[in-house]
Amino acid sequence: MSTAAFTFGGGDQVTIEITDCHLVPGFGSHELRLRIRHRGPSQPAPELVMLTGTLSAGYPGRVLGPIAPATLAIRDWDVTSDSLVAMVTDDQLAAINALPASDVELQLDLTLVRLRAPADAHPSMTAQARHRVDAATWSARLDQLGAAVALTVRVPTPLVGHDGESSGLTRIGEHLREARRHLENHRHRESAASCRLALELLLECEEIPEKPTTAELASGARRSVPEPRRWLLLLRATVELAHLSHHAAGTASDVRWRRTATESLLATTAALVNYYIDPHRTPLPA
Repeated sequence: MSTAAFTFGGGDQVTIEITDCHLVPGFGSHELRLRIRHRGPSQPAPELVMLTGTLSAGYPGRVLGPIAPATLAIRDWDVTSDSLVAMVTDDQLAAINALPASDVELQLDLTLVRLRAPADAHPSMTAQARHRVDAATWSARLDQLGAAVALTVRVPTPLVGHDGESSGLTRIGEHLREARRHLENHRHRESAASCRLALELLLECEEIPEKPTTAELASGARRSVPEPRRWLLLLRATVELAHLSHHAAGTASDVRWRRTATESLLATTAALVNYYIDPHRTPLPA
């Protein structure tokens, strides 16, 4: 934790310190509320200031977005009733959780503007403050959001396989983007079909060998099945799930895909693509 110090002409100083943070749930984006403590020089009346800035996370800091302007009445004692607010999206929360450090390091680049500055004084000053949120506290803050947070599966583009080749995987990325567009336009069956095409291309590009059977995961043989073959079983099962003609005795048009099922299929497809293009994954035994 550090304190942002703004020094006026004549040596008077205003200090801003972040004391805590909370997440307030929204739809797709959420309020990150930073409780602050501030104090200023001794003077007959409160000093009115406006505080704005930019919020970053990680080290070195990566920008999350602007801090909403806040008007503060600075007094010559500690005032603890004010907060600074920044909006963070589901994607940004996922990116913060993916940072190498377990604790979350927040950085605030602040600008303080004196609303009643004397004519001969410079009205604005800048300073920086940092606030570390330990891993347990950050996890508790995320838990408070509950179902308001959506899971984002990130697939790098352009797609590059574990052998460094990308040409055969270009169409997989196109099908994933197509599946997402269909989902956004409520065309769930078309989205599932695009997922199936991406998965079938993945099977071809990775030259995946013979099909495993569910018997391999029978109770007696479960421990002997290596991890790569378990992933292969999941991949094959997902292909079968995405194949629309397997869902009904009639034609594919008889199938009714709901949004939750389509979202789950798209997330699983993206996760499988991520796994198979990972250069560090364990290859299947020959």
